[in-house]
Amino acid sequence: MNRMGWVVSLVFLGCSSGMNTPTDSGAPPVDTATADTAVQDTTAPDTAVPGDTGPRPDTAPPPSGGACAAMLGPCNPVVNTGCAMAGQACYLQAMMGGGSTAACAAAGTRESGAACMGNTDCREGFVCLGMMGSTARTCVKMCCEGDNASCRDTARGGTAGSVCDRAVTITGTMIHVCQQAVTCDPLALMGNGCPMERPYCAVTSADGSLACFAVSMNPVGDGMPCCASGACLPGYLCIQESPGMCDMAMPNRFCRRACNPMAAMSTCPAGRMCQGLTDRPPSYGACARM
Repeated sequence: MNRMGWVVSLVFLGCSSGMNTPTDSGAPPVDTATADTAVQDTTAPDTAVPGDTGPRPDTAPPPSGGACAAMLGPCNPVVNTGCAMAGQACYLQAMMGGGSTAACAAAGTRESGAACMGNTDCREGFVCLGMMGSTARTCVKMCCEGDNASCRDTARGGTAGSVCDRAVTITGTMIHVCQQAVTCDPLALMGNGCPMERPYCAVTSADGSLACFAVSMNPVGDGMPCCASGACLPGYLCIQESPGMCDMAMPNRFCRRACNPMAAMSTCPAGRMCQGLTDRPPSYGACARM
């Protein structure tokens, strides 16, 4: 079984520097949310937002590092630091004219999945998020990219089996949020176990966690150009086949069939072989050029 240096970058809606080493450009579609008290998750199709690298393995930087160390205004709403007064928590707020900041406010008490009108209804480390097309909003736990452990920390409002693999843009500020891992078949072209509104089954980390994601309005199949796996049909990965940033005018990433490198019989089309991905389980790969 070949396990080359292809890296999975699930921007759903990455990849090798060599000709035969795949990188999955998959990342869940970046959601574009709005406003502090009415954060809307619009699950943007196939519009890869710079910096959204999608699902990451459990070995990502700890909460104290990377983007999670940044302060938005006086405090950090993701890891809830910077508020000195007892009973306060740090919350995202929309700024006049666009953009986001954060401010300390009396801590809310509502837990994951509870109905909310605004961020301050929720407990610390949460955001009030709504799905596109719905007026209902619920409290969703924020996380540092790839930090699945924080999503599962029940002492801080996490839930067992959750993964940090969904990127959301709120008035110009990108954050990551937790969502429940599911049981689905990432290799299936049809009937993979995901709901219609989130039909793409993805392996989101090296521990084999699975989640369902939305795709672009017109997902494409084998050999079609893409910048994120959310542009591909279920059962396909967006694979970078030459170095460089993704540019749809001169694409270097293409939808390729997902496969199991450990399977006795190949499911890859002629002229391709199933190769593993460096940051996913050994049983998950993509059909690379031979």
